[in-house]
Amino acid sequence: MRIGIDLDDVLGDHMGQFIIFHNRSYKTTLERKDFTSFNLSKSLELPMEETRRHLEEFYKSPEFFGTPPMNGSVEAIEILAQKYKLVVITSRPKEQAKDTIDWLDRYFPNKFSDFYLLGNQESYSQKKKAHICIYDGISLLIEDSLENAQDCSTGTRVILYDAPWNQSENLPQMVHRAYSWGDILKMIGSKSIFCIKR
Repeated sequence: MRIGIDLDDVLGDHMGQFIIFHNRSYKTTLERKDFTSFNLSKSLELPMEETRRHLEEFYKSPEFFGTPPMNGSVEAIEILAQKYKLVVITSRPKEQAKDTIDWLDRYFPNKFSDFYLLGNQESYSQKKKAHICIYDGISLLIEDSLENAQDCSTGTRVILYDAPWNQSENLPQMVHRAYSWGDILKMIGSKSIFCIKR
């Protein structure tokens, strides 16, 4: 079985580091709970162009290069890689390919069989992750974007890693919410995720 795994805020604490960077650089007092939309421009209440500039600065910052793995992710990936083919599917900008691969090699060496870098959310159709899942035979996607989860769930089972920006009272039948990597391992280990009816 092939499992697709998002990178930011699933494997690595991207938002935590972005908040530290933004508060330092722009004297803001942002907290994780303030990011209630996957669209960063909406959460920051800034024009798209200015948001893009902030992100470009973040990708050059010590906070970005110091991004730690999400709690439990290293141990969980070690376990999953022994039984499944793991594939990274991220919407990071393509300019970040080398830095992203270096980060994966540092924390998750030789754990992923494939790597898809699709470009940021402003520059690609949200359906691209769904297309990759179908094209690459992904049976399960672990994702933090509600929109991507909903889109991919038409053909792929999805575990939605809980975050302030992916809250919804109604999830598609093929989407199951998890609150930690421990939850994810339990779902996969018990096969409960595969009992969700199409």
